[in-house]
Amino acid sequence: MSESHSSGRRPVLGCSLPTWSYGQGTDFEVAEWILGSLIAWTSKQIKISRDDVKVNALREQSAVLAAERRQMLVGGPDTAARVLREYGPRARRLYVSA
Repeated sequence: MSESHSSGRRPVLGCSLPTWSYGQGTDFEVAEWILGSLIAWTSKQIKISRDDVKVNALREQSAVLAAERRQMLVGGPDTAARVLREYGPRARRLYVSA
């Protein structure tokens, strides 16, 4: 049950993952770093917040970010590019305001 290499996918651990160009791989690494930074910032806010409603909202945000990070590898280069577009400006604002 193996897929052809010409399909643009290669089997890894029983599932097919998209192939990546060098530039797409770099985008993936940057997108993963952005999500990790946002998760870390959210975790810090959870620790310092005393507002239960805010803490719950932050935990939900953190769960969404973690799910995005897990989805990036199987989602392929288009998913990494979307993460850069959607979350890049948000991460940039955190570092500009710091």
